[in-house]
Amino acid sequence: AIQEDSDGNIWVGMDKGLDLVMLDAPLRFSLDRTGSLGTVYAACNYDQTLYLGTNQGLFFRAINGNPNTEDWQAVQGIQGQVWELNVFDGQLLCGHNEGTFLIKGGKARKICAVTGGWTTLVCPWNKQKLIQGTYTGLVVMTSGPDITFSHRIAGFEEPIEYMAFDAQGQLWAANPYRGVYQLTLSSDLQKVTASKRLDQKDGLSSDFDPVLTQIRGELVLQAGGSFYRLDQKNSRWVPLEAHKDFPLSGNELKLMPAGDHAHFAIYPDKVRFFSDAHTESFNLRMVRDRPGIFPFDPNTWLLCLDDGYALYHYSRKGKKRNKPTGPVITAIDIVGDKTERTLSSMRKQTDDLNVLRPDEQKIIFHFSALHFDQRPAFRWRLNGLNDLWSAWQDQPYQEFSFLPPGQYLFELQSDQSAGTAFFEFSIRPPWYKTWQFRLLLGILITSLLVILQIRHRSMLQARHRRALLERERQLQQQLIRERNEQLQEDVLKKAKDLANSTMQLIRKNEVLLDIRQRIHALGRENHHVQQLRHLLDQELSSENDWAVFEENFNSVHEAFLKKLKHRFPELTPGDLRLAAYLKMNLSSKEIAPLMGISIRGLENKRYRLRKKMLLDSDDNLVAFLLDF
Repeated sequence: AIQEDSDGNIWVGMDKGLDLVMLDAPLRFSLDRTGSLGTVYAACNYDQTLYLGTNQGLFFRAINGNPNTEDWQAVQGIQGQVWELNVFDGQLLCGHNEGTFLIKGGKARKICAVTGGWTTLVCPWNKQKLIQGTYTGLVVMTSGPDITFSHRIAGFEEPIEYMAFDAQGQLWAANPYRGVYQLTLSSDLQKVTASKRLDQKDGLSSDFDPVLTQIRGELVLQAGGSFYRLDQKNSRWVPLEAHKDFPLSGNELKLMPAGDHAHFAIYPDKVRFFSDAHTESFNLRMVRDRPGIFPFDPNTWLLCLDDGYALYHYSRKGKKRNKPTGPVITAIDIVGDKTERTLSSMRKQTDDLNVLRPDEQKIIFHFSALHFDQRPAFRWRLNGLNDLWSAWQDQPYQEFSFLPPGQYLFELQSDQSAGTAFFEFSIRPPWYKTWQFRLLLGILITSLLVILQIRHRSMLQARHRRALLERERQLQQQLIRERNEQLQEDVLKKAKDLANSTMQLIRKNEVLLDIRQRIHALGRENHHVQQLRHLLDQELSSENDWAVFEENFNSVHEAFLKKLKHRFPELTPGDLRLAAYLKMNLSSKEIAPLMGISIRGLENKRYRLRKKMLLDSDDNLVAFLLDF
């Protein structure tokens, strides 16, 4: 079976399957099956001859020849690694591991013996001078009828693999081992007047294997998997961000220029072409360490491969091909705790099946793109979770697990077309996250807060009342303590007054007794003496002193005499008087003058008092009264 499709491709039914013959494919391959060419690093269309620089030398053949039958010819005198092929003033310059050569008529002539001709630029302020980066620094060559070596540039001798001049004439040089340098050259190109090595302080995240190139009018630095552009105003490298004039996919390995308004992005096994008109992707594995893309003619680019090269014919794009269709979401698998179901994206999006249960924690989208010439890449974004597009991926499915409840819109794009597929779905929250439960929970929490507030207020009021009572109790205790202290002070004062008055009374009675003895010793009795003796006896037996003493005594020893009289009713006033003096712990010598009797008479009174109080001979009368 054989059939042509609407894109002009031929489908062939074979005995063992189905083949696709793409007559209008954008790529044409020229592969070296013998291995004689080696890995291609540089290419140039010069004088109707295609030159290839490889790791085994320089090869050429006529462009109008048959690429399938005509053998490549080696340029004599050049064996080993070729780094660069460039045309200056109509002359083909070849940068080689062993130096720099001029190529003419399939023959080579060495013009510079400095090893490692990596990159050559025209000096911005002197178009007759060429500056070349080598293994050991910078060299200058002079352009003319024949390009000739001029001299080395002094002051910088490190390897320079890539170079680029900025608008201010500063030379940016990339060392494959130490990073990027900013060099200032003297006007006569004799020396490097200033050099600065860039590091993280200058905005670079890595200095390993940097690449400098001019893309879409921007000076672009590639280092450590990141891309930077030169901010000409501040002479500082800033991250390169995608925009309408510089589209990026987000996971490029390297960028290569493709004219003023286009560029190539190189991936591990894919190459994408970005232009103002369209974007195209094709499966291709380029040279990993130093990929090369070079112009072949105005509509064709040559891409270097490990075993030959490929020609990308931009002019062929879109001649017969229909408008590419967008990607398609083929199925959606929804996996729950105990169930699993599959949805078709072709049904109406308003179906209730678009609502996922809370236990359905995994959703898997399967998708494809109707492109047979190239393997498509996809990118997606899930609005409601993250509004950013993902990196391009080859796998035709995407899985999401444990998405929170909410509304989601899954969008899908392919690198082969501008269309977008989408699928809208929602995840129902569990019962404990519904608005009804939240309302009920809010009511319960509010009620609990009100109850706690009332209880807290009651506790505060009770605590306030307890504090007031405690304060009143403390004040009352303070008043009692102050009153007791005052009473104690009063008792002490009264006791002191009692003691003082008693001592005064004792001294007075002793004086009176002494006077009475002296009068009695005179022995003469007359009327005046008798009156004096009578006055002394009255004074010694006067009840006034006892009344004063009793009043002071009762203020100190309150109710002592009453309790003693109540317990021993047979006690006479004299007995009570003697008990009061003994309560004060007065000695017999001190009590006798108070009672106006002798010490023997006092002992007799003490004896009778002991009998009335029913005390044994071993009992101490004074101790008994002190404790009473």
